[in-house]
Amino acid sequence: MRHRCSPHATGLGLIDLLVGLAIGMVATVIILNVMVMFDARRRSVGGSAEAQVNAAFAGAWLARELRMAGHGLGPSTALGCVTHRSASGLPNASFTLAPVIITQGVDGAPDSLTILAASEQALPAARLIAPYTVGSDVITLDSTLGIEAGTQLLLHAVGQTDCALLSVASVSLGTYTVQPDVVDGMLNSVVFAADSAAINLGRLRYRRLSVDAQHSLQLEKIGRAHV
Repeated sequence: MRHRCSPHATGLGLIDLLVGLAIGMVATVIILNVMVMFDARRRSVGGSAEAQVNAAFAGAWLARELRMAGHGLGPSTALGCVTHRSASGLPNASFTLAPVIITQGVDGAPDSLTILAASEQALPAARLIAPYTVGSDVITLDSTLGIEAGTQLLLHAVGQTDCALLSVASVSLGTYTVQPDVVDGMLNSVVFAADSAAINLGRLRYRRLSVDAQHSLQLEKIGRAHV
């Protein structure tokens, strides 16, 4: 027995295929847009969370540094003196001795924040028992307690606006003398009289915070002077 196909039973036509293809393309575009939006949202949330973590860390670090500001910088008469650590003209050759300094930015640039503190346990300042001329290789003190090679000493005399920050090269036990690293071009021939203060800073904690052109927080430290 033969079966004849009905003249109305036809397959998909070209128009049907085009309509189906168009629907599929629209669905694909919608799905891709949803995926892109989801990924952008995920990145935004992740970036925001990371920024919050970084801000919390920076805030905690800054709070700790501010609590330490001024620790061990010596007698109050030393605060405000211009502290010289290297030859004039070099980066950070001198700075004002103060726990916290806010420097106004130039031409609309952000301000900078400088925090100073001593790294050692605060001890009474030693005293010079003989005058010291900057550039000489021996400093005679009434005590060398807590002073060792690598220690930084701040020399200050009442009435003088300049202080000297010197790194100790060696200590002579029993003679109360220390040998500083001689820095060429720093306060040449300036004399600190007997009874001037020699403040043991250990290693000076110098922290300078600023914001660069990319709005990133920058931290600057200084080490020993250039000899």
